[in-house]
Amino acid sequence: MALTLEQIEAVAAIVRAGFNISAAAATLDRSQPTLSRQVQDLERALGVRVFARTRNKVAGLTPKGEEILRIGQRMLRDAKNLAEIGRAEAVDAELHAQRFDHVRRAA
Repeated sequence: MALTLEQIEAVAAIVRAGFNISAAAATLDRSQPTLSRQVQDLERALGVRVFARTRNKVAGLTPKGEEILRIGQRMLRDAKNLAEIGRAEAVDAELHAQRFDHVRRAA
């Protein structure tokens, strides 16, 4: 099973929401069962528990969960930076096309 940015985003959102899965799901515009499944899939993919749980409640991060969150947050920042590079390249290409079109019309 592959690791996804959505799974990492789910973990980060749960931590930001004070370990409230329903609140985290709402901030990501996902259902609570979807968010729970993403966390379970991440745990299966990595073979570790991310969250310490009590009856029907997330109590906090496990030590491995803290490490996963730290690395995952860096991955999310890097993915955002990559997307920004792509957007900047698209803007540059559009500006170049507009200049070329303007020169072609003037000729």
